[in-house]
Amino acid sequence: MYSLAIKYNEGHSLRDKGNNVSPASLSFHSYYLDHLSNNNPYGSLINCLKLNNHNVVVHNDSDPTNQSTDNRILIGSTELLNNLNLVKHHVAKRNPIVLVNVNNKEKENFCALLDNVCIDGHSNILAYIPKSSKDDVEYHSTFHWLNESDSTITTFNDTFGDYSSFTPSYADNLESLESIVDLMVNNLRGTGSEGDDGPSAPLTPPKNASIPFKYFETTMAKSFDANISPLMSSKVSKQSISFSVTNQVYLYKDIPNKCIYSLFYQTGYIFPSKLGINDPHNALGSFTTSFAISNTPTIDSNVPNYRTFSVLSSSPQTVDQTHTVESTVSTEMSIGVSFDVTPDGPGGGISFSDTWSSSHTVSNNINDYGVNEMTDPYTSVTSWVYHQQYPWDVYTSGVNNFIHWYKSAYDSNGNVAQPPPLSTSTLQTATSWKWKSSLDLIDSNQELNVQISHLIDLSYCLVQTPSFLNQDKHHRLYYNNPKFSFSLNYNFNDFN
Repeated sequence: MYSLAIKYNEGHSLRDKGNNVSPASLSFHSYYLDHLSNNNPYGSLINCLKLNNHNVVVHNDSDPTNQSTDNRILIGSTELLNNLNLVKHHVAKRNPIVLVNVNNKEKENFCALLDNVCIDGHSNILAYIPKSSKDDVEYHSTFHWLNESDSTITTFNDTFGDYSSFTPSYADNLESLESIVDLMVNNLRGTGSEGDDGPSAPLTPPKNASIPFKYFETTMAKSFDANISPLMSSKVSKQSISFSVTNQVYLYKDIPNKCIYSLFYQTGYIFPSKLGINDPHNALGSFTTSFAISNTPTIDSNVPNYRTFSVLSSSPQTVDQTHTVESTVSTEMSIGVSFDVTPDGPGGGISFSDTWSSSHTVSNNINDYGVNEMTDPYTSVTSWVYHQQYPWDVYTSGVNNFIHWYKSAYDSNGNVAQPPPLSTSTLQTATSWKWKSSLDLIDSNQELNVQISHLIDLSYCLVQTPSFLNQDKHHRLYYNNPKFSFSLNYNFNDFN
């Protein structure tokens, strides 16, 4: 059994061996023209790295032939991107590059250098991290701190019935920034060794197999203020919620059968900060109650034809824990690739057949939570919802129906019922699917470009008793439903 998880590997850190830097620290070279600007979020990020004991020095040499920065992490913004020769040098040397606060136009040339790296839109952070697995598979990992503008939050108050939408505010407190930086640093530390990030050995073809293979991974992260209601501002401490979604992507090209298999393992982590109020006699919140993600593929902005692009399998299937307190969800995916090789040679040549197949399993516990799978085989959209089911289930019961089920949100003494640990601490999700695409979709540039739009839909709640705020003596549910979207452009024919 192989468990996907964010891991901290202190023993394999990228570090400056020439300086007295602790093994847990990383060495960053901040491009001098960007460093001088010291704008936000660049300056805030640099300060956060220093506060966490990472080594940050100013990189004041724009000459790409200078080898002194090799094996260092180069960090910069628009000025660094204007020095394309220096960027190309670091890409060729497979050195990590961290870009801060750049838009589509500014990162256009950088994105043209590398397939399967960039996300559409503004990037607070875009980290390109080349890696090698223990089996010498070279791949890259990317980390994206997503822009806050592509999102809205819908709020609902059960008594007043008021709806409103607003853009979530950027969580600029130190705790939120540190959670983002910790995720980025963890990606920079990864080595791809067994048990860490990187391609799973069972899903990596043998070295002697003639199967075109590619692996890469992308992590998207965001942090925002978990606003509730203006009524709560003086009674509830400020909270933030951070989340990350990681795609581990395996590409296999089956030339005889004229298709490409793309296998995705997708993990999500949702981190609510310390509860704004934890007084069950009065109120408790905010805590997560659901997390949903859908993955919509398009080709040339159109829904792909299911005859040439289809979803072959997906997991986990729907799990209902209405009558079960504890369950384990196992996601299991098998992939088989068959091919024939008929080389030309004297006497008409020889013919032989070889096959390779393997499988990989991911499992995680989701106590008191249910899973709804909503994958659509016709459009090839994959989708799941993880939602709290015990002691109450706002996703299934409906926020508008709180008046009918509110008693389940309170215990026998009238206090707010304690939500499960997955709602108040870290919720981890794990899903997987396999797409099959025809080689006929490859364009004249020998690319098979698929845009995948990811929609994140999560909810968090605060529940109060009639004694809280001394208002009109009502039981109340404050329900908030943020939605976030981002798009990635993948080249499924990237087998260089």
